[in-house]
Amino acid sequence: MGYNYTFCAQLSAEIGARWLSEYVKGNLPLPSPQQMLEDVTAELEWRKKDRPYAFVSGACVTPFTFHYIDELLQDMGLSTRRKPGNLFGELMMPADPSAYKNLRQELQAKQQPSLNDSAIALDRLVENHTGLR
Repeated sequence: MGYNYTFCAQLSAEIGARWLSEYVKGNLPLPSPQQMLEDVTAELEWRKKDRPYAFVSGACVTPFTFHYIDELLQDMGLSTRRKPGNLFGELMMPADPSAYKNLRQELQAKQQPSLNDSAIALDRLVENHTGLR
């Protein structure tokens, strides 16, 4: 989890906060150190191959922000498709942050409710400060 400096900084920060909330609640186990190293290596290779040279170690432009957001969603076991049934529309239309507004409900539908009071309080805190539900 990190921070992407882009025009979509608020959306990526909010998705990152949801990811962190899931980790703190124990719903998101970390991979092994070996897997983390492999993931970092794959990310660096992707950046070299698919990102413009000027942005390899600097600010991330909008299309690449969604690569990061998709990684966070995949970590949480959620679909990266935000407009079901309309792949063309998803690829060609402007980003719509409201497509991410029900992440909490998606996570709850995916998991058995086993939250303790602290996790519920953290979830509410994230929701109140980010607007994600």
